[in-house]
Amino acid sequence: YRDEAENAARFANDFGLGIGGSSSSTTTALARNNETLPDASEWLRTPYIYTDLSNEQLLVQEYVPSFKVTDKAKLDSAKISEEDRIKLADDLARAYLRQFCSNLFFSTDPHPGKANEFPPCRS
Repeated sequence: YRDEAENAARFANDFGLGIGGSSSSTTTALARNNETLPDASEWLRTPYIYTDLSNEQLLVQEYVPSFKVTDKAKLDSAKISEEDRIKLADDLARAYLRQFCSNLFFSTDPHPGKANEFPPCRS
């Protein structure tokens, strides 16, 4: 789990993403002209990884409910418009291209969490 935590944290850093989807303003991605790319907090979301709590046996991350972008029934029930689906597809392609072309690091674990299977902890 330590490697997965490090990879997920690197992904978030490459896109300048912080806890709760906020901008961490420390994006590490560079454009081809070596200028820093803007953070992706407006169009991309990934769970925050608590690296200080994660270890070889435990991965601690923020709970972010989601579903597969290919689940038409859930997209319909969430009232996601055709226009928003096109934007979602564009943003997904943009994320992949940025990983390949700018970050030079590709996350091979792009899947939604299993909503309701592991509800967030409550104190």
